[in-house]
Amino acid sequence: MISTVLVLVVSLAACRATTSHVYPPDPTLTNYSDERAPLYFGLMQSFGGDFDGSGSIAGVHVALDLINRDASLLPGYRLHYTFMDSQCDRSIALDGFFRMITGEPTVIALIGSGCSPATEPTAEVSHYYNITQLSCISSSPELENRLRFRNYFQLHPSEISYALGLYGILRYYKWRHVAIIVQRENLFTTVTEELKVMLRNDNISFTERAFDSSVGIAGLKGDIFDPDARIFLIVAYAIHAQQLLCESFHRGIVPPRYIWITPTWYGDEWWLEEPGGNTRYSCSVDEREEVISMSLSLLTSVFISHLGNISTDTGISGYEFLELEESQLNAPPLNLSMLEYSQYCYDATWTLAYALNKTIYDLSANSTFNNLARLEDGQVFHIENFTYSNAVISSHIKNLVAGTNFSGV
Repeated sequence: MISTVLVLVVSLAACRATTSHVYPPDPTLTNYSDERAPLYFGLMQSFGGDFDGSGSIAGVHVALDLINRDASLLPGYRLHYTFMDSQCDRSIALDGFFRMITGEPTVIALIGSGCSPATEPTAEVSHYYNITQLSCISSSPELENRLRFRNYFQLHPSEISYALGLYGILRYYKWRHVAIIVQRENLFTTVTEELKVMLRNDNISFTERAFDSSVGIAGLKGDIFDPDARIFLIVAYAIHAQQLLCESFHRGIVPPRYIWITPTWYGDEWWLEEPGGNTRYSCSVDEREEVISMSLSLLTSVFISHLGNISTDTGISGYEFLELEESQLNAPPLNLSMLEYSQYCYDATWTLAYALNKTIYDLSANSTFNNLARLEDGQVFHIENFTYSNAVISSHIKNLVAGTNFSGV
């Protein structure tokens, strides 16, 4: 659906996150006055915690507006979501998931859960409740385990591609020693483990400092920076990277003698955000900018929306998506900022819509399938009759999602 490439860029990143905690109403609930039946999916994103992906909601809104205006899609139905905030936290995400399946309305699928640490626990149990789960943000290589995550699909490329890119940077500049600072989450540790194998095979030396999410870089105490290193690699969420920049400035670890390597998904001018968490690790914007001024950022994905006015199978071009996304981002009460994951979330919503559309058609056209979908003898089965014990419908949607192929943004 989306091509993945490794591109080296010398930049100060690409998109900006937000700290808003005003949760998004589904605009499609009020945009239509027809009598189509509502069909719900769960939408779980992270509006805080270690990762703020709130801007990605704009892609979902753009997709839903186009889907619900297309008379050829989901005949007799309108697609909506019920929202949950994972706060990029395992426990909160799992609590939200169980609140979703024990409450109303019934959801036929889940897009979430906002970041890899929050997605892992929900994706591990979603198949028990016959829920097909898609993620437009999570990228942990751990999530590729089909035995653990049976009903899970991921649109974002695996973060393993980041390890390959990092190794390529070190080779290109002939750097023979690097200091790795990593947050202990599967999303990050699987990347650094892969990278360390490459470094050892190429006789590139490295040191590694690791910290737990619960305590942040304070867990490293005084042992944060390798005194022999000139190249520092951050493999952690941006909230911790901001603190590292401040501590780096206070210790005189600044360019041009020292270089930082960061991912582009932190967001545009991410260092302008005030460091959260431990106030011990704080400094001015100018001080953070001094540290980051000669950094390298690694971009591992490109989007059709970056490539010009190319029409997609969803009916709009990449440029048109960016215009529609901006109008959603600026819509009160949210006033969010652009986030690259928004494009993945747009495509995830369309992927689900295509699968549901084919399911609706198959239920109508195939009486054998319709009979199988009934949990007991009775009336003709309709997709809104789905319950969390219906493995027939769940398996059908799962197989359709797996076979979906279209050009998105």
